[in-house]
Amino acid sequence: RFLQNSITPPARSMRLTLLLVFLFFALPAYAQTPLNNFFPALTIELSNDFPRPNSTIEAQVTSNTRDRTRSESAWYVNNEPLTEGEGRDQATISIGSEPELRIVVVVESPEGSTSEERVIRPASVDILWEANTYTHPLYKGRRLASPGSTIEAEARPRILDKNGKQIPIKDIIFTWRKNDALIKNASGRGRYQATIPAPQLFGTDSISVEASSLDESSIARSTLEIPSTDPTLALYRIDPLYGILFQNQLGNSVLIGDSEASFTAFPFFSASSPFDPLLKYEWKVNGVRVPAAVDEPNAITLNADSGGESARIELDLGHATNFFLDARGVWNVIFNAVNTGPFNPFGAANQ
Repeated sequence: RFLQNSITPPARSMRLTLLLVFLFFALPAYAQTPLNNFFPALTIELSNDFPRPNSTIEAQVTSNTRDRTRSESAWYVNNEPLTEGEGRDQATISIGSEPELRIVVVVESPEGSTSEERVIRPASVDILWEANTYTHPLYKGRRLASPGSTIEAEARPRILDKNGKQIPIKDIIFTWRKNDALIKNASGRGRYQATIPAPQLFGTDSISVEASSLDESSIARSTLEIPSTDPTLALYRIDPLYGILFQNQLGNSVLIGDSEASFTAFPFFSASSPFDPLLKYEWKVNGVRVPAAVDEPNAITLNADSGGESARIELDLGHATNFFLDARGVWNVIFNAVNTGPFNPFGAANQ
């Protein structure tokens, strides 16, 4: 304590001054370190830092220390000459299926010759997806996303090591994002699948995934836009012999050669199946409400003998808890129609 307090303020000031003088004269010694270690003479910039196989990228060489107006550049890809000449600051590089590309540019200028290289490993990843919404068993399309549903996404990466061998999925880091926000519970090593909430009503979400090797030498990215889709109602005829004619969706105008027909409706892209007890079917025929059947609320039978030669069928579909589910369909049915020909259950719908 005595020694610490014995240093007077003038002594402290003198010691600080000597220290600053020492640092001032020592700086030139550090300035002798080559600046290129910190600021390279050349830099190769790519239009895409992580290109896909079988694509094309633009490369540009830049320099902060050299007169590029009096320089000649020579470009090489995997030791093969690509282009050269005065002012060749840019080059178009075609990427094939090689696991690794080594890009080298050599610049001759009045200041001397220098070179720079950049190694890239092309990689790709694709996203497959569909929602957990309902479609009937014979539907061949994708199940689209509607409010209240979820999206099942799967990444399909193609990332090769430097020897051209496919890197296993378990050794790939997947980073999932929704609208640029990280999905933590879906990201990680080997996490190539993700369950994501569907977009809100009238919305569109951006879903992206980044797949990278463990050493991050190969990185692939993919992004897709998934819109919100309103559930739609599809009407099918029920044949007494063949059952539901799924291959024959009815249009807005339906011609029936018989005097009686049964129909069933299916809510495409709904988060619920048509047999969900929470669904609310509200049928109307010619403006008159018809109570839905308890056992088959999505089906209705019409008889022309009691209701006339034509019928306007209306169906409103809602849900007890999912208030986003609101679908409506209208169909005009004409019974005892002439020139309908023999009934063909596998033919095209009358529209």
